[in-house]
Amino acid sequence: MGHRSGNDRGRRWARAGGALAAILGCAAILAALPGGTSAARPPRRDFAPLQSSRAPTLAQPRFEEREFTAWLPNRVLLDQLKKESAQGRFPAYVEGRAQNYAVEFRAVLRPKPKGFQTWEVRWNVADEMFEEVHQRLLQRGFILYSRSDFFGFSGEYRHNGVWIKMKD
Repeated sequence: MGHRSGNDRGRRWARAGGALAAILGCAAILAALPGGTSAARPPRRDFAPLQSSRAPTLAQPRFEEREFTAWLPNRVLLDQLKKESAQGRFPAYVEGRAQNYAVEFRAVLRPKPKGFQTWEVRWNVADEMFEEVHQRLLQRGFILYSRSDFFGFSGEYRHNGVWIKMKD
């Protein structure tokens, strides 16, 4: 191990401080964007159909906070959705969040509309997979009813979607 002078240590700290300043500067810029960058920030609720999909979609409904279920792990929420479906309700909207080292989801349940046949829900789906899932469900006669996005732990967008199939 060679001897390092105080000047060498000072340069290393300066480089580390510069890198930290750059990271914090980027974080400040990104945080100033609509919605910021925090994984704990509220998910986007704006809806835009996928650019490459030509599927008919229903208008994105609006929901109030009181309409949502509690935040739950995906398996627990899926069990709840199945029980509600047996009682004539379907998940009209699902959203997710990555927070406190866990990914959680919640849903808005609505009565099944007249002519309703079935529903499919997908959550925590990566960009490239969401389009594939969307196309497969379109081929099976589903339409995209609602979609939401959130930031995963590594900063990438994760997508949630609800597709419905109506009787002919």
